[in-house]
Amino acid sequence: MPQPVFVDNKSRRSDNDALFGDWVDVVSGPSSGRYGVLEKGATFSGADGYPVTVVIRTRDARNELLTLNYSDLRPSRSGKR
Repeated sequence: MPQPVFVDNKSRRSDNDALFGDWVDVVSGPSSGRYGVLEKGATFSGADGYPVTVVIRTRDARNELLTLNYSDLRPSRSGKR
């Protein structure tokens, strides 16, 4: 089983990979339209070590921790502070 991948500028596969510690937009799934900061990985693929589910801290009025599919996230194109 491969080591979990901490997705950063060096390990991202494409520009669509959200980076740990950076702003993300939720683009699909039940939380679509929300945004936050990618905190940590929750589960990782046994095939390549990339995250399957992750935890984000929302930066909207709710300010909650959500566990979401990594594939539902994209890097924010502009800061949402």
